[in-house]
Amino acid sequence: MDRRGRLYLGLPALVSSGNGGFAKRPRRLDIPTLLLSGEYDPATPTHWAYRAAKSLPFGQVVVLRGIGHDVIDSDPCGSEVVADFLANPRRKLKTGCIGRMQAPQFTAAAEEQWRGPVTQRAAAIRSPFRFRHRFSTSPKKH
Repeated sequence: MDRRGRLYLGLPALVSSGNGGFAKRPRRLDIPTLLLSGEYDPATPTHWAYRAAKSLPFGQVVVLRGIGHDVIDSDPCGSEVVADFLANPRRKLKTGCIGRMQAPQFTAAAEEQWRGPVTQRAAAIRSPFRFRHRFSTSPKKH
């Protein structure tokens, strides 16, 4: 079994409290807790981790640069941090790998590359939602 498989098997299962809902106030948990977040995570933003850490005296927040939601599989650093935490949850984490992470690389689609540079005035953001944003450098006329 590979390292990632062992890592997933080592994580405890999360179970609900049985009431089918959420607690009105977070409980203070005096157990070591790792709050791992991706810098660009739209599903669980980093500020949620910092907020949750307020009720976790032994909580450690780690934010991986340039990563979205899948922090463990997107970069080896995610699994390194988790493995270090599981090896000794009460020790300060080794997070040196975060400084070595590379920024994400974005490239234009092949059919866009031959057109040459696009000016800001004509640029459009393609969105999975069925609308487009247009940018303009000229002032609006009233």
